[in-house]
Amino acid sequence: FSCLDLNYKAGKLITIGNDLTPFLLLWDLTQPRPACIGYYHLPSKPDHVYFSTDTNFAIVSGSKLLKAVDTSISYASQPTVLRTRNFNIGKYKSAHFVSSAVAAKPPYNIYSLTENGTLCIIDSTSVAFPSKSKNGTIRSLPPVLMTPINLNSGDTSSIVLDRKIILVGTTSGSILAIKKDGEEHKIFGSFSSEGKKVLAIGIANRII
Repeated sequence: FSCLDLNYKAGKLITIGNDLTPFLLLWDLTQPRPACIGYYHLPSKPDHVYFSTDTNFAIVSGSKLLKAVDTSISYASQPTVLRTRNFNIGKYKSAHFVSSAVAAKPPYNIYSLTENGTLCIIDSTSVAFPSKSKNGTIRSLPPVLMTPINLNSGDTSSIVLDRKIILVGTTSGSILAIKKDGEEHKIFGSFSSEGKKVLAIGIANRII
């Protein structure tokens, strides 16, 4: 695999292959044997995949890749082609998104990080997928509402968040702690292991 994510409580697993244009597979682990219930052929190998807290969607991040994937489906006799929506639009069409996270409680806003230290916050109302009306026409989708924040931190590699703070890892070895202050996001602290690139961060009640 190139990457995967698991929500044990919901019994859902995402696996993504390791070839240049891999398949993303959605698995239902609640069946007597794990069953593939959905799939999508990605245009390139991603760096990261992340389930939303409610497992209704996942975010796939990579080079020229930031895509929401509909993972709200249930088990059926045959796997389903998953619906998706692109978020790397406009000036971010060619950006390299290295990591993403989703807010732990509603509204499930998305936090996606570019390799050059821009934190893009995508409003939860943007998470919508193509669907057809009764007469067969494609329903229009809401606009993508994105707020970019330049962290001025150099190159970045990973992000994780809980209900109170956002942690961002950098390639120089520092981890930045960010809090939301009203409508602003401010860096309030950091620590570092110089010369050691941060690959991933995990967060619990009192430890990271």
